[in-house]
Amino acid sequence: MTFDMKQHLKERFFTPHLYDSVTITDESMTVMLWNLSGQAVGYQVYSPHKPKKSAVPQEAKYFTHVTKGHTAMFGVETVDWNSPFMFITEGIFDAARLHSYGLPAIAVLGNNPLQLVGWFRTLPFKTIAEVQGDKAGLMLALSTDKAVFLPETHDVSDLDNETFFKLFCPYFDPEPLG
Repeated sequence: MTFDMKQHLKERFFTPHLYDSVTITDESMTVMLWNLSGQAVGYQVYSPHKPKKSAVPQEAKYFTHVTKGHTAMFGVETVDWNSPFMFITEGIFDAARLHSYGLPAIAVLGNNPLQLVGWFRTLPFKTIAEVQGDKAGLMLALSTDKAVFLPETHDVSDLDNETFFKLFCPYFDPEPLG
């Protein structure tokens, strides 16, 4: 049986047409990363068959390149400036699952967005971190107005539907886009 990357991405709630620049091959997906001015400043390559960690960064499951001196995020092109809130996630698939239900979200590609705290405070809506209850997640939660705490060892992207709906029901339209 051959691997179907598009089906794999669908199972991870990734809806390519929601984003400005996505390249999908049989082996990987590349998404553009943006700065706060909407400029492309990097990219992330997701290769599901590669190991999570590797001595050669380009040979890992996730390889992220950001132009030196820039802060990069995923999902900036989906921000709804009229929304009363925006979710802040660690990874692209967490943001993508929220996007699939029409929820505004950006992925900061980590859990320590100190360089973004000032920006979060200037936004015209509440920021809501979605985090695991671990020490790293708490760092992200302290950077935002509010937090949704996930079961430990789980990301938004791998929550079962019952848990996902229980946690995010107050925020979303129950019909997924796509």
